[in-house]
Amino acid sequence: MNPIRLIYFLPQVSILLFVAICSALGFGGDSTSVIQLGSTFRYQVINQKTYVAQTYSSIDTNHIFDAKQFQFIKNQQKEVIELGKAYVNKNALMYFEVVNHSTENLDIVLEASHTRLDQLECYLIKNNKPILLEKLQRNTPLYLRKNPYLYFSFPLEIAPTDTVKVLLHSVRHYGLHMTNLELYRKPAFFQHAIIQNLKSIFQLIYCFIFTVVLLLLGFYFSEKLMIYAGVMIGAANANMCTVSYFYDLFPFPSFLNINACNIGSFWILGLNVLFHPFAYEVVQTIPINLKRYTIGAKVLVVLNMAVMALHFLPSSYFTLFVITNSLFPLTLINTLWAIFHAALLFVKGKRIDYLVACLLGVLPTMLKSITNYFLENQENLILNSDYFTPFVVVILISYISFEQFRKNLIFRKIHESKMDLLKDDMESIRKNEVENIGRQLHDQVGNTLAAALGYLNKKNTDVFTSKKILEEAINDIRFMSHNLVKDDSQSLITKLARVIEQYDVFSNITFHFHDFTEGKVNQIEHLTQQNIYMILKECLMNIVKHSKAQEAFLQIFEQENGFRFMIEDDGVGFDVNQEGKGIGLLNMRKRAFISNLKVNIESNPAGTTIIIETM
Repeated sequence: MNPIRLIYFLPQVSILLFVAICSALGFGGDSTSVIQLGSTFRYQVINQKTYVAQTYSSIDTNHIFDAKQFQFIKNQQKEVIELGKAYVNKNALMYFEVVNHSTENLDIVLEASHTRLDQLECYLIKNNKPILLEKLQRNTPLYLRKNPYLYFSFPLEIAPTDTVKVLLHSVRHYGLHMTNLELYRKPAFFQHAIIQNLKSIFQLIYCFIFTVVLLLLGFYFSEKLMIYAGVMIGAANANMCTVSYFYDLFPFPSFLNINACNIGSFWILGLNVLFHPFAYEVVQTIPINLKRYTIGAKVLVVLNMAVMALHFLPSSYFTLFVITNSLFPLTLINTLWAIFHAALLFVKGKRIDYLVACLLGVLPTMLKSITNYFLENQENLILNSDYFTPFVVVILISYISFEQFRKNLIFRKIHESKMDLLKDDMESIRKNEVENIGRQLHDQVGNTLAAALGYLNKKNTDVFTSKKILEEAINDIRFMSHNLVKDDSQSLITKLARVIEQYDVFSNITFHFHDFTEGKVNQIEHLTQQNIYMILKECLMNIVKHSKAQEAFLQIFEQENGFRFMIEDDGVGFDVNQEGKGIGLLNMRKRAFISNLKVNIESNPAGTTIIIETM
């Protein structure tokens, strides 16, 4: 080989061997994994520059730190550092190195997300020995922290051209064990901390305001949708408190699963439950099988509530396993359920607001979680609230509630106008009936009594004829009195059977009554029942008074879209074209219009048939 080429070849081989040896030994000599900072440094995510120990053992500050015994491997994920599941790995170790390439001291801050960490210890490796810098727990008071900040944060000072080796010991008791590591220049960190705190406070305040407004309006106007929306936003607000210091100070019972560490999963499951009453009020306006929808919603509610109940049981491997592994699948099923019916509402009901709320609310979180799982080789599917857009979702949910509220107010206004017209019509019917009774008392009963009195005043008193006339007057009074008796408390079938029985006794006509619906007709709305009863009663009265029939039939049938009432007699009939002149027939028409009833009358000398149908 050419000596000159050999001179160039040997250094290259040496470098490759050196890199291979360093790689085999671990992180120590991997220059690409060392975090290099310069004078312009402000902020950096160091998840992919961090090593995670495969074997855990306690840290001894009195002995040399040997990286080989922990079998560190480089974290490959950009979004998070995943350390396992708490019921398997409660303890974890992380390691990284920071080099200051500037000519000035760098005051930096290490920040670690505490959403899925319960305790974090920060050690500096000096002279190959770990020295404890600070130990933080979730409930460590802010005034006892070197950085009075909600997240775990540790101040680090690096001299010019110096290297700082950092070892982190994390502890997690519930759920998934993971974190996110970021480095900040101290001024940038304080700016970030202020913005983050203001953002959290703003979210809590506007969610609280929307919750109170929706609940007050909902209870005042008896609007279920607004009440459910207010409760749901309140639960979302309670869930957002998990990233703050609120739950860390709350005295949870030590013997239960529920505590500041896993109350986030409790509230997410609670949102899964509280979502369904709100969704039902929205989707019931579209033509879907509500019975099937209700069954599906109840199944999801029961499953979520069952896992919620596990939070109030003593801690065990089983409860931790179920809570940890059921949160994402249940939330994913709830999300798909919501999006599917929101799409149906858009297609069949032409409403896009509910679909947009579902898509913006939870779909970004789900898509990001699933993408990370398959593309970044995460061990677990997780819900990352960083992709949740609470402000937009709260606005959309509130818009849906207020829009429905506006429509309901318009509907109520129209309904009140119709009720006023209905009251006028009912008052007109009442006046007509009173006038009709007065006219009958004057013309019919009065004339009958006058005739009886005439027979009694004759020189040869005709008692028999007078008695017969008086009995006729008594029957007339009985018929009229029936129209004045209030029997609203009884069912329609009971009232009709009683009237048929009375008319059968008081008149010379044989009445027959058959209910082929087996009592289903009693399910008709109360006002409609009353109007049907009064129409049928008027028809029966006319048969007794005018038909000269021998037999009459009242039959009730069930139809596909309602019920049909049929009255038939074998009397002399009447001229249907002159029906508008009678007050009784006019009142029948008015009552039929009020209750949306269809009335058809056919009459000839062989008899009369009246059909009344509900629509």
